[in-house]
Amino acid sequence: MTHRPALGDDPIANHRLLQEVLDSRPPGKLELPTGRWRLAEGLRVPGGWTIRGAGPGLPATPAPAAPVTPTPAPATPAPATPTPAPAPATPAPAAPATPAAAVAIAAAVAPTVAVARISDISDSSESGATWLESESRTGHPVLHVIGSGVSISDLALRPAPSDPGEHGGDRGTGLTIGEYLYTETPDWVSDVDVRRVRVDHGALRTANAIGVMGAVREITLHEVSVTGGYTAVAVHWGAVGADVSSITGPTYHPNHLTLTDLRVRDAIEGFYLSSIHDVRVTGACLRDVEMGFRLLPGDNTNRFVSSSEDVGARVEISDVCVRWTGPRYAVRIAGWGKSEVDGVVSVLAYRNCLIHDVRLAGTGTGESWSPVLFERAVGVDLRDVAVTTIADSCCRLA
Repeated sequence: MTHRPALGDDPIANHRLLQEVLDSRPPGKLELPTGRWRLAEGLRVPGGWTIRGAGPGLPATPAPAAPVTPTPAPATPAPATPTPAPAPATPAPAAPATPAAAVAIAAAVAPTVAVARISDISDSSESGATWLESESRTGHPVLHVIGSGVSISDLALRPAPSDPGEHGGDRGTGLTIGEYLYTETPDWVSDVDVRRVRVDHGALRTANAIGVMGAVREITLHEVSVTGGYTAVAVHWGAVGADVSSITGPTYHPNHLTLTDLRVRDAIEGFYLSSIHDVRVTGACLRDVEMGFRLLPGDNTNRFVSSSEDVGARVEISDVCVRWTGPRYAVRIAGWGKSEVDGVVSVLAYRNCLIHDVRLAGTGTGESWSPVLFERAVGVDLRDVAVTTIADSCCRLA
């Protein structure tokens, strides 16, 4: 069943209409029209739904694939009820007391870097795009995927201004899949496909753009474009607990994730992967960022995992270009983490992890900096990583 709701100028009515379709109708297709649609609150997306916008990159009037059921607007809009979200998360910073070996890679001729096949979603194409713009001050994502078998495509998302704080990785985003802190043992969210999605934070640098958190697997992100914000794509472990210092095992680790053709502009960071396994990132252009990307073990590494988790195994990052200016590094690869539960420092043994065909263009702003910071990350191999201090166009996408 395909639903094509009639949206209007009232953000409360728009939110109520869309959330009612998602909550009360059998899973189907939700097709949204061209335009900028304000929402009083973010939307929770249960399992089984396909949400599709009109652009960019779609025909003006796509042919319906199933019978269409018109969805009338509610006669009397009711105020949106904010959905509580878990306490946020951000990878733990390095503890000064722990020794770290910084590896500075000598400048070299750049390797051939694959050109990401990303449609240029620019202001000139916004007339054919579908925008969802949140006006919420609760920090809820514009779209929060909470169930399996979900497909999201051809949308532009603008989160409301927010400052979720140091542990706010899943808050204030355009899109979050899963959660960081759960109130009870979660069901795994799997088989989620995201394509041709743009998240625009504007000039703000306080919240992430996309969060992939906790008990999630078999996730595909393809042709994602991000402007502004803190980290464009934040991939982070999760657990049951009220806050980061009181979690109870087991921990849940995103796995079997594919991220291709990522384009980031004017954010603090392109992406990070924290305490994950079976992840492939390829074809990313990260411009005018303070950090390109980080591979991290998580605060607790694999101390609380279940027997089925294989944290730190089979990670590949390739064909990435970074144009950066930041205080410490363009890339950080760390193997140690310090728990906020009991203060224990543990080291993760990576296995079959490779970072290759990467170009880094730029310089640090601090007195001491390195293009690549390598900290006790045994099991991670580097190949064809080229560095230049000339902040030119980092790839042909620029």
